[in-house]
Amino acid sequence: MKKNFKLGINYFISVCLAGFCVFLLASSAYADGVILSDSGGGTYHSSRGYNSDATIAKEHLRYADHNTTEWQELGAPNSYGVSWRRNGGDFGHDDLYVGDSVTFRFNLHSENVGNHYANLLKAWIDWNATDTTYEFENSETVVEELKELRASMGGAVSSDYTFDTGRGDLDSRDDDGFGNDDEYYEYTISLTAAHLGTAYLRARVTCSDSVVYEEKGCNYSWSDQWWGYTEAQYLAAFDAYSDYGQGEIEDWKITVLKESNGNISSVPEPATFVLFGMGLIGIARVSRKKV
Repeated sequence: MKKNFKLGINYFISVCLAGFCVFLLASSAYADGVILSDSGGGTYHSSRGYNSDATIAKEHLRYADHNTTEWQELGAPNSYGVSWRRNGGDFGHDDLYVGDSVTFRFNLHSENVGNHYANLLKAWIDWNATDTTYEFENSETVVEELKELRASMGGAVSSDYTFDTGRGDLDSRDDDGFGNDDEYYEYTISLTAAHLGTAYLRARVTCSDSVVYEEKGCNYSWSDQWWGYTEAQYLAAFDAYSDYGQGEIEDWKITVLKESNGNISSVPEPATFVLFGMGLIGIARVSRKKV
């Protein structure tokens, strides 16, 4: 009786171990895209920047930062502003496959009415990179958009914005209005073998005033955002690494896998093979003892 009980326990443990290994094998090909931004809680204010010297050690990477998301952010509070879908499916953060038609979506959300000229959104993707080599260059820009808030200094809020009623029941287009305005921008690409591997995506939003302040420093003037820049100049000046006073950043690590005849091709880690083998050996030993 005691011997049969012991054999039963060994058999149960071995089956569980083998089952767990099968789960690891199956799930290794389906890991979702990973958010890399540093701040938690659903709002990602800061993000790891990359020093202009591409040879610099990982521990010396500098940070790009925003101080507030009050007037513009990526997605509504406590939600992501970056998502993508495969071949017309649902938007999410799944891994991608060679042969996919992929649409990336970026949400520029405004929670409050600002006094600045415009809100800006920009996104970059660095394909075939690692966590110590990714770098966002102008040539890797996939989306750059400017949405005008006020046509002139002190002017009314643009009709392009759909804000809710503001503080103290003020008109929705007053300075103190609350917003729930969302603007979606998309970028579509067909993935080839050249995209196989790991990609890094950075999206960020900011305001015209922050860009002017970063550009001009001590020569900064509030009025410059209306009189000193064209839309093209704003978008050119808005970069991946400057520290802006307003806005938000999201960084994503994306895996592009090979797909052959509808079957996902992935290579399990050696440790997974070892565990799986141990489980099979355990089952074999129990079976032999029973005989």
